[in-house]
Amino acid sequence: MGGGAGVGISRGSSARVINNVILDSTIVGIFINTSSYGEIRGNTMDSSSGNFSQIFTTGSSSADVFNNTITASSGGGIDAVFASSVEAGDNNVSGTVSGGITVAQNAHMFLRSENTVNNPDGQAIFCGFTGSLRVDQIQMITAGTVFVDPGCEIDNVAGDPSFPP
Repeated sequence: MGGGAGVGISRGSSARVINNVILDSTIVGIFINTSSYGEIRGNTMDSSSGNFSQIFTTGSSSADVFNNTITASSGGGIDAVFASSVEAGDNNVSGTVSGGITVAQNAHMFLRSENTVNNPDGQAIFCGFTGSLRVDQIQMITAGTVFVDPGCEIDNVAGDPSFPP
């Protein structure tokens, strides 16, 4: 509880972070970087401090992110940036300020199954310039917006012609 990063996976490492409670990390809940891999399943993450993100993947790293409950009053929920890759599904993301699910900067996000995102103060799903987003099942957005930058590559939007709204 507390501290800069709740869990750090770095420098070519791999780890399974399963069924944990991660509270009030001041920078990031789970940080995956520098060509590392993380299996992130069944965790509860909550932060009321000014953290950057709950799950942050960067630097040519990858993660499988499934069945997590993510609540934050600031920062993002699940972020993939700088050539990282994330497969996500069955997550419940709420209360984040900057973005519920974010992909940008040459990263790829694959929403394999339904994620529920409730972000009344910001974006539920954000695909930024040079990001790549594949959506294979309709996502449940109870609050927040969907933003797809013109430079974002988007694929197979679960057969829903209204995405993004």
